[in-house]
Parts: sequence; structure tokens; C-alpha cells
Amino acid sequence: MESLLEAIRRFSETRRTTPVVRVTLDYSGEEFFVHEAAAGPGDDLVSLSVYGGKREREMIRREDDDPKSGGLLVYFTHRLVLIDPARIAKVDLLYEAPNAVPFGFRPPE
Repeated sequence: MESLLEAIRRFSETRRTTPVVRVTLDYSGEEFFVHEAAAGPGDDLVSLSVYGGKREREMIRREDDDPKSGGLLVYFTHRLVLIDPARIAKVDLLYEAPNAVPFGFRPPE
């Protein structure tokens, strides 16, 4: 997971943009556009917060609970995919979103 996040950081720095991250699964060829990724739960899974078909319109938004944020809105996807990282066949870092719909990866803070 750390090597993926490092690749995303380098992509962002060199291209001065937040990448669009597309993950392809090996067993089905199914593709997801990823909003966030995190290790776990446990040692053998990865959590992928993935966009739905309409992207932002399907995002859940709420005020941040952190008092330091000043009530900023935070966004979540409707779908969380838990998967063994060995099942990921390919990760694409894209400069632009297909179909010109703006969205991107949210790096961990």
C-alpha cells in the first residue's frame, strides 16, 4: 500500500495535478475509479473507496467532526470495496478523467 501511495505522490508532484486512479481486478477485469485507498481491515485486505457511475452526484457529504477544520465539508463514496491486494491486476494513474468528469484520488493526510 505504501508503494502505491508513494507512486501517487510522485505523479502528483511531477504533473502538478491530483491523479485519477483506476484499479483493474485480475479475476473479473472489473474496473474501479478510486477516491481513497487504505490498508486493512486486518493484514490481508485493502479498503478502496470507489466512485459510482455518476461520481460527485453520488458522493456523501457531511461536516468534518474535527473542530480545527472549521466545519469544512468532507466527501465519501457510497461504495467501499474490501479486497486482497493480490487480486489487483493493474493500477493506472491518469492525468485526466475519462469522459471529462472531474474527480480524483484523495491522498491520506
